[in-house]
Amino acid sequence: SLYKKRPGHVCKIGPRTLSVMRREVNNSPMITAKQIMERHPWLLVNVFERTDRNTLHRDLLYQWWCAWKKPLVTRRQMTNKVKCASGRNGWSFSKWETVL
Repeated sequence: SLYKKRPGHVCKIGPRTLSVMRREVNNSPMITAKQIMERHPWLLVNVFERTDRNTLHRDLLYQWWCAWKKPLVTRRQMTNKVKCASGRNGWSFSKWETVL
């Protein structure tokens, strides 16, 4: 299960999500995080709790994505990198739209 969405808490990454992201990237390297979320809406529910969808999920996925794209990153390391971001200090929507 996931930790409560409080600032500084870690969001756990599941193996199912990893495989989906990896498959999408392999199929189309220029895919954006936004496109993946649109193709797999269950990511919103299963990976990130449905609280404050517009900011929290976007920011979490962006940070998670950046960590995952780096080579030789284990799932545990990646989970540690992904901290809950608030709308105030989170990523902007323009970054969310770009290729990650």
